[in-house]
Amino acid sequence: MSILAARDALESVSPPEDARKLHAELLQLYDLNASLGLEVITLQQFLPGVRNVLGNLADVNKSYRQNLSGSKTAIAQANALNGYSAAVKKVVDRFQGLAPPPALRPWQRSQVLRLQQIVDTGHTLATALRTRDRNATAALIKRFRFLLAHQPNVSQAQHNAVKAYDNRLVGISKLQGTIAREHQRLQNLLS
Repeated sequence: MSILAARDALESVSPPEDARKLHAELLQLYDLNASLGLEVITLQQFLPGVRNVLGNLADVNKSYRQNLSGSKTAIAQANALNGYSAAVKKVVDRFQGLAPPPALRPWQRSQVLRLQQIVDTGHTLATALRTRDRNATAALIKRFRFLLAHQPNVSQAQHNAVKAYDNRLVGISKLQGTIAREHQRLQNLLS
């Protein structure tokens, strides 16, 4: 990475007393730019993994609907639920294995939490079906349907990610302004 090489070269410079503030601010600017560049690279690596995981989830959901539609008894429905929950657990594990950029970590956590709740509720519902616990079954069916129907607020997560990214860009711009003013101050001092 050329940003890191330039930063390291700048760090090895021993500036005169008057230029130490400018030197420190330039190092900070390089650090912020390198961090932002790493975040962009992380995002580029994260997104294909997310598309793959969400594609697998779509396949799991389709298979579950087919299995459930052919299940006429409580035991067959319990088996379909356990199979679905086990398949979703594999999706959860893959999702957790992805490394998101910092701005998308809350979104990933909310997705994983919801999917894990589906897994847990599915297994519990399967047990209630097997034991013919009508009260628990009714409540768990309601919860299970709710979890399947309600996605975490992706638009809010996207908004938060964009806002965090924009704030970092604003911080870099402000630092660039500070550096320009300090550079001008030194130029005036030397003239």
